[in-house]
Amino acid sequence: MKTRQIKKTWGFQSVSFWMTLLVAAGIIFIGGRFIAHLLAGADGLTMNIHFIKEILLIIAVVSTGIVYGADVFFALIVKKAVRKSDDSSIADLIGWIHLIADKRMPPKRSREFSLFC
Repeated sequence: MKTRQIKKTWGFQSVSFWMTLLVAAGIIFIGGRFIAHLLAGADGLTMNIHFIKEILLIIAVVSTGIVYGADVFFALIVKKAVRKSDDSSIADLIGWIHLIADKRMPPKRSREFSLFC
């Protein structure tokens, strides 16, 4: 069986590469300018600038927590489940994830309220 070399069609010689790079640089420039000079960027807005800063701070903290939580979950649970699962099925992997996660973080049982009575 012969293998053939596949020519790269996207890279420094590609026009779409440079167009994408230009658009990304423009988005980063506009976003950085707004963050660096928040008062100048918010001149046309009728909202209080301190309120906008607080909302952006809350979004940043919550986003960081979500990303960190997902990373820790995958580092502690999914890594071990991948080692134990069979390569042939995704259902096997999901089963191992649930088994290991239930051992590590057992669900709380409540007498007052239960979905599965």
